[in-house]
Amino acid sequence: SDMVSFETGLLLSTKGYKISEEESIMGETIKIEGKANLLYIDIPLTAKATFDVGGAKLYGTFGPYLGFGLSGKSKTEVSGGGESETEEEDVKWGSGDDDDLKRLDFGLTIGAGLALNAIEVGVSYNLGLANVSPYSDGGYKENHRVIGVSVAYKFGR
Repeated sequence: SDMVSFETGLLLSTKGYKISEEESIMGETIKIEGKANLLYIDIPLTAKATFDVGGAKLYGTFGPYLGFGLSGKSKTEVSGGGESETEEEDVKWGSGDDDDLKRLDFGLTIGAGLALNAIEVGVSYNLGLANVSPYSDGGYKENHRVIGVSVAYKFGR
């Protein structure tokens, strides 16, 4: 209908994390900093409700998404005692003991936006439900939580 529709697509998304920790070991402060930059293909499968508001269109979306990890890099820096060591490596995808992350991600997405003529601006939030960590000792889990911002221009309008 004019108000409710179904939307899907292929989104190239960047995800990742940053950590910064300090520990004191035998009176010596050790600082650990790390980050990862990950590249994913996400496929949202959302219901979209659109409301006409004085010439503009306000919309909301909700539904599941499926993601697939393509590539990634991680960097870790450990410093203490006047020395520093940096390590950079490609992310190893899989579910084995030597792997960094599982490729498959899935979850729920919710979003809202405004369309005025051919221009559309939106914001979304993805709540990852998949445990992307191959480690599960002690109930350890890693989930993605992503805030997205989009700007679009629709040709032919």
